[in-house]
Amino acid sequence: MIKHGGGGEDPTDTIVFMIEYDDKGKPIKAAINHTSNKMTTEDQQSNSGPKKTANNNNERAKRSLPKSEHKKADKIAKDTTDEIAKERKAQAEYVGGYTQRLSDFADDDATLDLIYKRLMNDKTGTPPGISGTPEKYLKIALKRVGLSPEERKALMGPPPNEAELKKHLKEYLQSLKDKTPGLSLRKDKENGMAAEDISIISRLLVDEKMITGDDPIDPAMIDADLKSYYVKQTDALNKQREELNKLGAKQKPPIPDLGDKTFIQDLMNRMHLNIAEGHRAGASDGPPKHPGIPNGNFDLIHGEYKNLKALGLKQDAKGNMYANEKGGWYLLDKNGKPTGKPISGD
Repeated sequence: MIKHGGGGEDPTDTIVFMIEYDDKGKPIKAAINHTSNKMTTEDQQSNSGPKKTANNNNERAKRSLPKSEHKKADKIAKDTTDEIAKERKAQAEYVGGYTQRLSDFADDDATLDLIYKRLMNDKTGTPPGISGTPEKYLKIALKRVGLSPEERKALMGPPPNEAELKKHLKEYLQSLKDKTPGLSLRKDKENGMAAEDISIISRLLVDEKMITGDDPIDPAMIDADLKSYYVKQTDALNKQREELNKLGAKQKPPIPDLGDKTFIQDLMNRMHLNIAEGHRAGASDGPPKHPGIPNGNFDLIHGEYKNLKALGLKQDAKGNMYANEKGGWYLLDKNGKPTGKPISGD
């Protein structure tokens, strides 16, 4: 099963099932191939949360440390996750300060209509949706007001029941002011503000004019303010890396660049570059909690030149790359070096 949106543990974008049948139509053989497409810098690289990243890197670092030093590594990880939790709570409280505004907006039919469209449309719609995936966040709003999967499916159509959907959307928007930012949803799902709530509130209000037609009410929600909380979480992770470097350097014999190497391996795994080393895609680093996809059944399509001409490069129909050098175009070898005689650019 592939979770919608990936979620960090799913390495697969596409699965191809191939089934062979005998002359009587009975299936006799099946093969499955997985593909991961990492074509541009806009593609999410196994989008994992900062707290999970900190804990994963701690467990990875401990495999290089003697057991006597594990508590020190755990302390570094706890300091990191505590700081991340503090910043996430602060961000939730910042966003929570705007929930009354959305509640008031929901009372205006014209504004509610635009909010509805922003939650229903993709980014090419009019007005543009808050997500590239149409209907994604409206479905979340319906779930948050307690509608069952069957009720949600019936309302979404096609065709969508616009009047009923707007009624539930208004209920959702007005319920947000009663949610407690930073409250653990594991303990109190009803009263806590979820990460999805924060996404909806912030994505609507950083572009407030798009749903009201007017300049934002003072104080406006500022995108830079929202991002500052993510920056602080990244700073906490960076400090973990530096502290692991220090801890590794104190060992006898020293473990040079322990933090750097740990974080590099995390990045390698996120981008699936560890497949080149023979690893199974999506497998956990430690005990086989996630056994992963066999290397031979996984294709990684990684990278794309978005503007070949500006780089002095061209590609032929077979995907071979050519560079514009003195005298014409030269075929590049696997190391990117020009080979053979020049050919015409045509």
